[in-house]
Amino acid sequence: MPGVEAATASYETPEFVEWGDGISTTDEKGKHDVSLNAMPVDLDFTKTLKMQLLAGRDFQQSDFAMMDTSNNSENFHQPYIINEALAKKIGWTPEQAIGKILDKGVTGPVVGVIKDFNFSSLHDPIGPLLIFLGRNYSRTFMVRIAGDDIKKL
Repeated sequence: MPGVEAATASYETPEFVEWGDGISTTDEKGKHDVSLNAMPVDLDFTKTLKMQLLAGRDFQQSDFAMMDTSNNSENFHQPYIINEALAKKIGWTPEQAIGKILDKGVTGPVVGVIKDFNFSSLHDPIGPLLIFLGRNYSRTFMVRIAGDDIKKL
């Protein structure tokens, strides 16, 4: 559609993420269990919101292949994007986080690390955030428009 630059969906709006969750991971430093906020999103989330990727990439269509529900979901894996606060809490740089396996009840690789942004009150410090591909949870839709001729939209 002319004037529409990108579109995506998510469970909640990114300025007020209430979904509480937790992950675990094991690396050369041992096991890490982290309580965090989580956000299921659809494709083009970071692109639509112009989030800054510090390492890795946004979700892509091919990521759905790892979300294999055949054979009682035995081969189901979830790709994850994390914020820099979560990477720091575990002890990783953004670059070190790429490819690491997280377990949120479902294992999967970190495919991207985004720059921290406020996802709750501006009075609260920015905490760890996990973004996962979950279009079935979408209830909020976001559209980025060009803005040069809004009347045509």
